[in-house]
Amino acid sequence: MKKEITPWNPRNKRLPLVRWLTPFIAVRNYYPRYTIPPRLIAIFSCHQGASSTVISSLVSFIYLMTINPEIQLAAQREIDSVIGDNRLPSFDDRASLPYIEAIYRELLRFAPPLPLSIPHTTNKDDHYKGYFIPKGGFRASFVF
Repeated sequence: MKKEITPWNPRNKRLPLVRWLTPFIAVRNYYPRYTIPPRLIAIFSCHQGASSTVISSLVSFIYLMTINPEIQLAAQREIDSVIGDNRLPSFDDRASLPYIEAIYRELLRFAPPLPLSIPHTTNKDDHYKGYFIPKGGFRASFVF
């Protein structure tokens, strides 16, 4: 005897997934005010994007300082000589900490948290390293 295959039907309560989802669908339809507003979704998305880039940069920094202890020591010496041990650095100290600034810029160059290149088009014919780039040609940099 051949077993008949039942097509998917949301009203078929015998299917396990439909049986599991039915209470959630019923609650959502009964309490429409408990749906997540689009503004809140946008705020959560922005927060998630910002926190993941900060975490990515911090992990890269810790890794690079771990494998380069001589750079970490030189940076600590510069901070100690400029700042001392009685306060924390501020944005006003940035100009007097060139080595720290170089580490910061090298970190963002070596391990960018996200691709920061913007696609460009040329406004005239160009030659670059033996390559011809026509006017209106599309160029996108690969940052990673």
